[in-house]
Formats: sequence, structure tokens, C-alpha cells
Amino acid sequence: MAGGFAHGLWNYALVFFESAEMVDKQEGDTFLLIPKYYLICHSLELSLKAFLNHKGVSQKDLKDKFRHNLKALFREARRLDLRKEFRFSSDQWKAILVINSYYQGKEFEYARAGSKRFPLYSVLSSAAEGLLTGISPSIRGRHGLR
Repeated sequence: MAGGFAHGLWNYALVFFESAEMVDKQEGDTFLLIPKYYLICHSLELSLKAFLNHKGVSQKDLKDKFRHNLKALFREARRLDLRKEFRFSSDQWKAILVINSYYQGKEFEYARAGSKRFPLYSVLSSAAEGLLTGISPSIRGRHGLR
């Protein structure tokens, strides 16, 4: 049943979002920078997959076709009328485009040589929170994150 799977993905997206926010509260701890960005990106991925599954995209396609590509997930969600539930701002979209190559390339999980340029965490966080809140009514039948 797509509804149950979508609801489960949404719940996991919330857990990853809240975890990212907890890590972010550790002010000045640059050691936690990589985990924080991984957690917020994973929340975005799971939220988009929850929306897509709710709209009828199969679990197999979510895994095999879209994998961890935030850009591809967003484009498919947009095609399936995500705008009716949530609209990313241009700053949020730009931040997702910047972070997507690192996330999709598993660079938060496996070290790669070279410097990285991260967008502001607050922009990604606002995108993740807005997306979770925006899709909540259709997936969970109510507004808000709780």
C-alpha cells in the first residue's frame, strides 16, 4: 500500500530533520558539519520520496530510478504538482543544487580529496521543514510536524 509506505518515509524524514536540528544546536562544533549536512539532505530525500510514493511512484522506482538524486526527485515531484503543497524558494533550490552533487556522490559518507563549498545550513533546513509541513496534510491527513 503506497499510503503506508509514504507515511513511513515521512516519519523517517521527520526523524532525520529533527536529528539535523539537534546537531546544528552544537554551536561552533565544526566536527559535526558533515553529519549535519548529511542528515538534512537525507530528510529532504525521504520527504520527496514520501511525496512521490503518495502520488503513485513505486518503491522500486524510488530506489532504482531516483536513488539519492535530490535534483531528479525534485523535478519528478514538481511534475506531480508538488507546488500545490510546497514551493521551494529560489535560494532553497540553489542550495539544493549545490549540495546535491556531494549528497548524490556519497561525499558525506566517504571522504574525498578536495575542498567543498556548502550552502547555508539554515536555507536547507528551512527547505526541509517547509517540505515536511507542506506535504504532511496529504500524507498524514493533518497540518504541521507533530
